[in-house]
Amino acid sequence: MKKQIILASFIVVLLINQVHAQNTTFSKIISTPLDESIKDVVEDNLGNFYFVGYNANSGQFKYKTNGFVITSNNMGNVLDSITHYNSNESLEYYNIFFDDLGNIDVTGYSSTDFNRPHLSSKIELTKLSRELETIYSNNITLPATYGFQHLKTRRGFNDDFIFVSYVMFASEFYMNTLLLRVNNEFDSIKLVINLDLFYYGEDIKQLDTNKYWFTTANDRILLLDSMFQPTGQYGRVSHELNASYGIKWDSDTSFYLVGSDWYLGPDDVGFVKHYYPLDSTNSLFNYITTPDTNNYPAEYGGLDFNNKDSIFMGGTKHYTGFPFMEFPSWFFILQTDSLLNIRWERFYGGDAYYVMTKLKATQDGGCIAIGDRYDYKNTDKEERDIFILKLNSEGLLTSIPGKPKIQMHEAIVFPNPGTEFLRVRIAAQYPQSTFELFDMNGNLVLKENIEGKWKQISTSFLPQGTYVYKIHNRQGLFESGKWVKQ
Repeated sequence: MKKQIILASFIVVLLINQVHAQNTTFSKIISTPLDESIKDVVEDNLGNFYFVGYNANSGQFKYKTNGFVITSNNMGNVLDSITHYNSNESLEYYNIFFDDLGNIDVTGYSSTDFNRPHLSSKIELTKLSRELETIYSNNITLPATYGFQHLKTRRGFNDDFIFVSYVMFASEFYMNTLLLRVNNEFDSIKLVINLDLFYYGEDIKQLDTNKYWFTTANDRILLLDSMFQPTGQYGRVSHELNASYGIKWDSDTSFYLVGSDWYLGPDDVGFVKHYYPLDSTNSLFNYITTPDTNNYPAEYGGLDFNNKDSIFMGGTKHYTGFPFMEFPSWFFILQTDSLLNIRWERFYGGDAYYVMTKLKATQDGGCIAIGDRYDYKNTDKEERDIFILKLNSEGLLTSIPGKPKIQMHEAIVFPNPGTEFLRVRIAAQYPQSTFELFDMNGNLVLKENIEGKWKQISTSFLPQGTYVYKIHNRQGLFESGKWVKQ
């Protein structure tokens, strides 16, 4: 595998880089002529961050990709980066870990077939030093007739790696679950492709030496034996929450989960606590009812905490499932206590199409969210940039002189431009608010009281033009901006 140092080619745009009390916050865009997608992040004991993902030439992300690793300090300054490139293979990195010696383990997959579903695939592991020098690499070759899709890696007992994914048979279109366990040297212990489940795996946890907890993308939970075969014991995720899941276990038997809430509606995000691996009886449950846009948890993990009384959850607001859309979207991030009561919710972005891929709690009490940013207003190419957002414990970017390009919002207005109506979305901590719309002469043309998190407001009677809106209440909410009627 050929390595190519790419730090010099990165055009790093530091948007915010500031210290507030014990929390360091920043937002950053990393932009190059390549199309980049970032998938995972870990933090070391010094507060430095390590990121992985893949890049490709513009418009080629479905075909020929290259895996990358980027490091930054706790102020968001890029320290080093590397791309692993092979002209004969497409390579994508999805997960990153530290081993017991402080080295870095990166997992992903490669394929010599540049066309999806990527037949002739291999699951890859590369062990790197902190200086991003390769120490060791190995791979597990899959049957050549199976195309590889999606990948999540978990750690099992004895520092084993456990992979959950799905494959597509060359002549079929349905998804088959793939489960793989390897040791720390990446020697295969057990590989299973289950053709009888007919749905793909979403996450896995080793419960003991003979049992695995396994959940699918469509809310099934199964207990598997040491050979990855179903034992006949099964359950369901509470309230039919489904992929994409963010899961964090707080004990050997209980876990928190965030997912898409199809029980209440396809636009909702729900979160639960299960006290037992298979039993959802008496589970905790809360949700955000948001029928205004599609909302989706971060695809590779949208829930994390270091303290159960400070749980962070996040995802994408106005998400379609596609990476290149020509309308604005936002990162949404909220914090709950251990009983899933929402403390605050905030929105970030709105100036481009954002997709959150991962959210992690940080050791200073805040969180870091990563994802992709498609600046459709300024490019006609399929080319995404890396977006990184480090927040303090209150979900805030600490203030700096001047106006930052990336804004934090507690209320947003869309579609913008709009026509016959506009929608107002209010952060969950504000049960009541007021929306006002003014023409460019300062005349009040519309006023609405909003009860709850959102409201659709008719604008059919207004002439075309530019307006100024204000959203406020007595509890400290104040947002303003321009809205255009076409």
